[in-house]
Amino acid sequence: MFHVKHQVDDLIAAIATPRGQGGMGIIRISGKGAVALLLKVFSPKKKILKIKPRRVYYGWIKKEGQVIDEATAITYPQPKSYTGEEMVEIIGHGGNVVLRSIMKELLRRGAREAEPGEFTKRAFINGKISLIKAESIIDLISAKTEKAASYASSQMTGKLGERVKEMRGKLVDLLASEESKIDYPEEEDSHEIGQEIERAIKGINKLIESGPIGKIIREGARVAIIGKPNVGKSSLLNALLEEERAIISKEPGTTRDTIEEGFEVDGFPLVLVDTAGLRVAKGEPEEKGIERAKKAKNEAEVILVVVDGSKKIEKEDRVVIKETEGQKRIIVANKADLGENKSWERELKKLLITKTSAKTGVGIKKLINKISGVLGLDKKEEIANGLQVNERHLGSLERAKEALIRANGEVCGANQREIVAIEIKEAIEAIGEIDGETVSEEVIKQIFKKFCVGK
Repeated sequence: MFHVKHQVDDLIAAIATPRGQGGMGIIRISGKGAVALLLKVFSPKKKILKIKPRRVYYGWIKKEGQVIDEATAITYPQPKSYTGEEMVEIIGHGGNVVLRSIMKELLRRGAREAEPGEFTKRAFINGKISLIKAESIIDLISAKTEKAASYASSQMTGKLGERVKEMRGKLVDLLASEESKIDYPEEEDSHEIGQEIERAIKGINKLIESGPIGKIIREGARVAIIGKPNVGKSSLLNALLEEERAIISKEPGTTRDTIEEGFEVDGFPLVLVDTAGLRVAKGEPEEKGIERAKKAKNEAEVILVVVDGSKKIEKEDRVVIKETEGQKRIIVANKADLGENKSWERELKKLLITKTSAKTGVGIKKLINKISGVLGLDKKEEIANGLQVNERHLGSLERAKEALIRANGEVCGANQREIVAIEIKEAIEAIGEIDGETVSEEVIKQIFKKFCVGK
């Protein structure tokens, strides 16, 4: 397990701006000797006796006396830099050729090219940031909506880290109390210990409950539009997107493949998936389309089961409704502009039904609100608290919870205090994985490989 943060001494360099032409390009250097390396390639316009930190110097990047680029340079001292090491940023003109030329000279002079995320990894190793903040940086860079960016920013401020630290601290205190009493069983208060463990489990459960919302904020949610042919699935897609994205026709079986489009609900990124009509296929192309429709159904967080609300319920409708049992879904009684058939409400009265007309737009806003409700996007307080966990955090929290449940089961047992202490230790280790206090090298590797080179 990775308990002690340590200094890494080798010198790394990387282009920190995206490839392509631009007004400027940035190259980062980090490690012992970063400033000395800069002075080997950089000639300031004004003669300088000593480079001072956090000052901008203007000059030229040269290779064997020949100018590569006109640039500015900034130095940052150890430990007051992003990585916690001696660090330099060179700001030159944007463009692949010129930046690669500078990089080649830096590598020739003794640096090595940084791995993806290595600057941020060094910031973690040197105690500048926690794993939670490192992951929030990834989330901020890859945010699909303003809300997702806002969420990532709130994580960077440390709300989740503070909660995790507090939770771990209480368990450490409980463990210390337990271990101090191992030799004095007569002082045991099983009821009080059990209450402390239950409070810890309750706190863990609250964080676990935030997982689905956190996943939607970061990755989005898939909303599949399912139904038999000619009920208006493609028309519904167009109405939700407010544009003519899918071809519509009165002829059944027009859609032969899935159509995916990004969509926002209250600032949350969603993906709408229009699918082929579910029925006995007429030919190989439609059969493949139906297979993809079923795959989309299985992968979706929410299913919109579209039916023709102006007609009686039919066998094909019942099949689709049956096949989506157990999944989050909304029955969409479409074609309200053609009239209303009450048989739907009588037969499906226990299901969530909404009436729409993709043609006139009636009920579309109400449908969007119901999608939001089914996904839990209407939980404003939970979303605003900035404590949504990711999949890695969930795994650690579940392991901590299981250990505490086992500990609680042993509290009242005779001479079981040692086992209780062992289980509490297990929970502490699991929670420590979240912010990096206790984490394996493999987990660190998996996290930082998600970054781009130069970050």
